[in-house]
Amino acid sequence: MKIIFIAGYGHVGSTILEYYLNKHKEIFALGESKHLKYSQNMICSCKKRLSFCNFWKKILKKKFYILEGFVDHKISRIKYCIRLVLINFEKKKINPYKRLDFYLRRRKINFLIDNSKDPLALIDCIKKNKNNNVKVIFLKREILKVIKSYKNKKRQIKKLDQKNPLVTFCEYFINNALTKIILKIYNISYIEIENYDLRKKPNKTINRIFNFLNIHHKSFNLKKKIKNKYHSLEGNVLRFKLKN
Repeated sequence: MKIIFIAGYGHVGSTILEYYLNKHKEIFALGESKHLKYSQNMICSCKKRLSFCNFWKKILKKKFYILEGFVDHKISRIKYCIRLVLINFEKKKINPYKRLDFYLRRRKINFLIDNSKDPLALIDCIKKNKNNNVKVIFLKREILKVIKSYKNKKRQIKKLDQKNPLVTFCEYFINNALTKIILKIYNISYIEIENYDLRKKPNKTINRIFNFLNIHHKSFNLKKKIKNKYHSLEGNVLRFKLKN
């Protein structure tokens, strides 16, 4: 199975990109794989806790080996760097991509989207998929709009992702610079997509991505509804409302 990794910073439009791509019959959107370590408290995009979700409850019987992201908090960055060095010696926990591949191939799914975005999660993904099966969509957005998005009133009320504009500004450029370096070091094929194009010209942009991924898309329709297939992990927290 081939991995489509969405790289970039938070609030650049990765949730809607993932949602669009997931409408293709050969693609399954995993969401942010880095959140699997918090699986007991996670909510699926089907609006159920993972332990009640018909898809995830079968898979999460096993513990996954997942590293934390770069921009989550300072301690996790240190822990991540240390564990990243030791990743090749970790044998006790299961590679989530292989585990998902086992379940999804029976559904004739050939592409798995990982929407983790941050650069260290990208390294983790590359290391777990060493057969050059990783392709990257590098999603970008104007920095002022990213900062404005973090100041959304709904997020302020719910106290979600509250970040100082200066911190957001610095992290955005560091995150994107590291991503570029990693893509060059590991010689990973990637395509750059602007949030503006995704919003204003969605059909043209998605078709461009499909051409890059070599996915057949002549009969693909963005207006098509998803039925019983979208089981993405968290991402934009405002989307979900708990049922169970």
